[in-house]
Amino acid sequence: MSVSTEVAANVVPHRRGSRGYRAVTSCVIGLLLPLSPTIEVLLVGRAFQGAALAGIPAVAMAYLAEEIDPKDLGAAMGRYVAGTTIGGLIGRLIPSAVIDVSTWHWALFAVAMVSTVFALIMIRTLPTSQFFRPQPVSLRRLVTNLRVHLEDSSLRTLFILGFIVMGAFVSVYNFLGFRFSSAPFGLSETVVGLVFLFYLAGTFTSTVAGIAADKLGRKWVLLGSVSVTALGLALTVPDNLVLVLAGMLLFTGGFFAAHSVASGWVGRLAQLHRAEASALYLFAYYGGSSVAGVVAGAAYAAGGWNGVSTFVGCLLLVAMALSLKMFRSVPVG
Repeated sequence: MSVSTEVAANVVPHRRGSRGYRAVTSCVIGLLLPLSPTIEVLLVGRAFQGAALAGIPAVAMAYLAEEIDPKDLGAAMGRYVAGTTIGGLIGRLIPSAVIDVSTWHWALFAVAMVSTVFALIMIRTLPTSQFFRPQPVSLRRLVTNLRVHLEDSSLRTLFILGFIVMGAFVSVYNFLGFRFSSAPFGLSETVVGLVFLFYLAGTFTSTVAGIAADKLGRKWVLLGSVSVTALGLALTVPDNLVLVLAGMLLFTGGFFAAHSVASGWVGRLAQLHRAEASALYLFAYYGGSSVAGVVAGAAYAAGGWNGVSTFVGCLLLVAMALSLKMFRSVPVG
């Protein structure tokens, strides 16, 4: 992933004809996936699609860190994260709507078509990088750059924080549907699917948090965002639908705000080789979703929603401790 990220950083922002080649490759694979004759072919295709997508978020974060004035970086990263919330919402609502009237083949095709349109818009409108300085790519240089970032205590803390908060977020959303569809709520699958509209809270809070980080300081906003996430989780524990919905609104908004601040802070602290720093953050971020998601499954099997909320609560306690560490140790606010 990191090697491809570095290559993408050298190509994507600088050559109009090829800067979106990863996005286009992913879209082409997506358009072919509905033709998969077996589940095995579908899974292999999805793996290739994931590989094509892997470098795009890291390159995007590095691109913003290089091209945006540092005093405005938080706001820019907040808007970027807001865009990802809308993308995540669209990627869930479209197939949910299509599959009610058709098959999964058409659901996948509809998502791929929308993705292709956005990819083409990105290729045509993304400004050429002005401040990127190409560097030779080699495994030795890559390992050296990664080691430099991992030896930085503040960056390492942000990487771990990304792992924790994403793990907490995925754990809750993985099992929230099961809770809503079972007693005492017993909601229909259609209503349960609407829970992803809470992503819109993240669209708002990630933008606001980015702007606030530039004006008030990243330390305060990060700590406040994690605190709001924890409060939201606590409200989901009682068997009261209004409280659970209010809790999910706070939990989702707090998570995306924290992610916005942490990801922007990585670009601010990493003065050199920002693509590798962004790649490490995203590697930890998505690693958290995989690892914590599995552990949350065991917690749900053992104790239902109380088991999941206890597990996620422990994760958020660690996130609070990491936020306090950043608060005390990093001079850049």
